[in-house]
Amino acid sequence: MAIDLNRFDQTNIIIAPVHKLKYTDRVTTVYNNRVCTWKQDIEDGWYKIEMSAEGGKILDKADAIDQEELFKKLDSIYGFVYRDKIIPMSFNTMKMKYGWFADTIKVNFITAQPWALINCVRWEDDKLYYWKMNMSNLIMSVLTKVKEAFDNEKDINNLKYVTPELRYLFILNCIQRKAIHDIQKLEELNISNDEKEEIKKDFANSLSGKLLHVFEDAGAHLIHYQIKANGSLQVDWSVDGERFNSILSPDTFSVKEAGYCMSDADHDHNARSMILLAKEYMKDDLIYKTRE
Repeated sequence: MAIDLNRFDQTNIIIAPVHKLKYTDRVTTVYNNRVCTWKQDIEDGWYKIEMSAEGGKILDKADAIDQEELFKKLDSIYGFVYRDKIIPMSFNTMKMKYGWFADTIKVNFITAQPWALINCVRWEDDKLYYWKMNMSNLIMSVLTKVKEAFDNEKDINNLKYVTPELRYLFILNCIQRKAIHDIQKLEELNISNDEKEEIKKDFANSLSGKLLHVFEDAGAHLIHYQIKANGSLQVDWSVDGERFNSILSPDTFSVKEAGYCMSDADHDHNARSMILLAKEYMKDDLIYKTRE
């Protein structure tokens, strides 16, 4: 769509979120309730843009101070990170104030870790954008206890002050982990061998199945994994009684961060070699963890 900026009588410097348009060499933003597009090769993000009747031009990335000043003027929404979305801290607020009835909402430009409580802002395009971590909210102590219960595979029935939103976050993560645990208990089910083989085949072709196979084949135990906002896999696993937290590529399971010191050679390894090397390091008492 051709850029339409005839409403501008003079040059105007603004800060706005810019997105690449898929399958094109153009970018787009929404400003003053108008969709603007133009040809420019940049990454998604917040930019300073020179807007005029002749067109739009990216000047530079907006720095943290510029963004902070802008975000303070926008609606701020809190939520718990699940994949590239948030579970709102209050379902009722989202429904009553914004008319949003979804239990999870997509967040653009998100970089926070799973389970984090974050601030988002709402832009003119009616989308949410990541702002910052929220560490001061009173719910943080409850969130920490819920996450600890999840990590230790305990229920949260006896925890006090667990909100419906936190319980939903807990349930979604449990469902993902349960898919792995259930396939490991498949032989206990009272179904035919043909049905079991069909289930095994479907699971083996899934991301969970492929990941489980790699870790079991290397002699490790896959505890849990989550898909981060950038698509990477955050994997909790153990071997010989030692627990690790690693970041892997979702396509090849190549290592981005092993979670223990590899002398800056993380990117030279895949999940299998990462596990085998951890075993060797543990024999010589050379393990130094870099992630928990």
